[in-house]
This record gives sequence, C-alpha cells and structure tokens, in this order.
Amino acid sequence: MDGSEATATQQAAGQPAAQPGWYAAQGDPPGTLRYWNGSQWVGEPVPGTTVGQSGETALEAPAVEWSTAGLAQASTDYANWGQRVAAFLIDAAVLIPFIVGAVAAFVAAEEADANSVEADSPLWIVGAVLFFLFFVVAFVNSVIVHGMTGQTVGKRVMKTMLVEETSGKPAGVGRVFGRGLIAVIAGNLTANIFTIVDRLWPLWDDKNQRIADKVTSTVVINKPPK
Repeated sequence: MDGSEATATQQAAGQPAAQPGWYAAQGDPPGTLRYWNGSQWVGEPVPGTTVGQSGETALEAPAVEWSTAGLAQASTDYANWGQRVAAFLIDAAVLIPFIVGAVAAFVAAEEADANSVEADSPLWIVGAVLFFLFFVVAFVNSVIVHGMTGQTVGKRVMKTMLVEETSGKPAGVGRVFGRGLIAVIAGNLTANIFTIVDRLWPLWDDKNQRIADKVTSTVVINKPPK
C-alpha cells in the first residue's frame, strides 16, 4: 500500500493523515474541511472539498487564539524559576538609569547649593523629573502593559507571559495590579519574609506559581509561537 492509499484508508476510517492539512472530519457537515495539526483537529469546519496538506490547498491554517483549550496545551510548559528571575532582573535594569540619574542629580544639586549663594540649582528639577519617570515607567511596564499583553519588557525578552489561569488570556490590568498589591502589603506586614518566600515558591510549586499567582489565579507560561 503506497502513501496515497494509506492516507485514503485513514480518511475513510475518520482518521486524518499524520501530516498537518485540511481533511474531512468525521461528524462534520458534508462538503466541509477541518484543519488537522498533526495531533488534533483545530478550528471550525470550512467549505471545501480538496483534501490535502496545507501546501496543496488554497486554505490556510487557522490562527491560534487564546482559549481554555489553548492554555491546556501550553500549561505543560510553565515558565521556570530561572526564566522568571531573569525577566524580573531585566525589568529592574530598565529602571536603573532613572533612579541612578535622579540620585546623581540630587547629590549634584546639593553640592551646587552648598557652594553658591544663588537660587536653588536647576538640577533639583532634573532629579525630580527622573524620579517621577522612574515611577511612571515602572507602573506602565509592570501593570498596564503587563496586564494588557501578559508581558513586561523582561517577559518579552524571555518569551514568557502572565495569563489568567482558567481562560489563558492576558491577566488584565486590574488583576495584575491586585497581584502586585498583595505582594507589597504582605511583604510590608511580614518584614519582607513573605516577599522572599513568594519569590522562591515557584521552585517547588507544580505550576511554578508564586503565592500571589495562586491568590489571583494567574500563571506564567512560555509564550506559544504565533
């Protein structure tokens, strides 16, 4: 039996060929095809009768959308502790120029004022602006962009993302803000003991979650390829 006969036999039995492509799925309406990705059916049936691999038909593979089913596949690929730490350090590195610049400006301004009888040095303003930008960039990166896309600068570099555990979608601004607030409040109430335990928790957790992730029902996964 050659390859084409084997493919025909599989299709007749309701089982598509091993190669990804468009095939008639058992139970779908006549005259429709559904995409087989090599291990399971993907998407909805579409009108068509030309059976074959993706390169042999004008139909394109369906786009992968975030869904509970999609998360079920991705959930076996949770981001590990090293990836999470690396993403955190990259995000911190983004903020270093602002805080270092602000401190340097404040120190220079104080020295300038000590050696001058003129008005306050404009370096105070420079320092204040840099200090303000430090908080703005931190909030935008860690809360707004993080919540909307699931990724901070660090997570984008590490190709990981924060998603809502049940839907598989980016966690959302409110949930990300609450996740951070829980960590900050609990850390302050426990002299940062909670912060240390929370950051180390993914080392032994089945889903590599922090405690704050468990409370807010979020997970960090390796971002699936587009």
